[in-house]
Amino acid sequence: MDNNDDFTKSENDEQVTAIKNDEDITASENGKKKLSNKKKKKLIIWGCIIVAIIVISICIPVSNNDTPNLSGTEQAEDDTPNLSGTEQAEDDSNNITMTMGQRNALAKAKIYLRSMAFSKLGLIDQLMFEKYSLEDSTYAAENCGANWNEQAKIKAKTYLDIMAFSRQGLIDQLIFEKFTLEEATYGVEANGY
Repeated sequence: MDNNDDFTKSENDEQVTAIKNDEDITASENGKKKLSNKKKKKLIIWGCIIVAIIVISICIPVSNNDTPNLSGTEQAEDDTPNLSGTEQAEDDSNNITMTMGQRNALAKAKIYLRSMAFSKLGLIDQLMFEKYSLEDSTYAAENCGANWNEQAKIKAKTYLDIMAFSRQGLIDQLIFEKFTLEEATYGVEANGY
């Protein structure tokens, strides 16, 4: 009986020690191990993170060829979809002469143009807001391959999808967005005004 009492006493000591030390696993009354609330929360958080990573990886297309051309512009020679109204560069020979600031500003400009339409000056302002220099921002806007008339057309459509505009009101809004009068007029006329 002494041996059995020592075993029971040792088991109880381990349970008390586990509770005192706030360990992740404690022994329950029936001898089975049980996870603490702290450990359960950690497992739930990690499970959610893993599920989020899986969902994101499923939602992101593997190649650009999965994305349709929404801008109505011509496809590049390699059939890569073009969402931004920009022209694809024929070669990367300009990369050799670009500074790091120019290269990064150009990459950021292309990212912006894939997500929304900008005027040339609006894009420069946005890049400067991102703390790129005026020179790097201007270089990016001039070398991103954007068709500014096409950008005005896309921006005008975006506005018309949201609310009604008079012809002149839409032109004024595009000019406010820093499109030139010619670009704004093109954008409005290209959308049926």
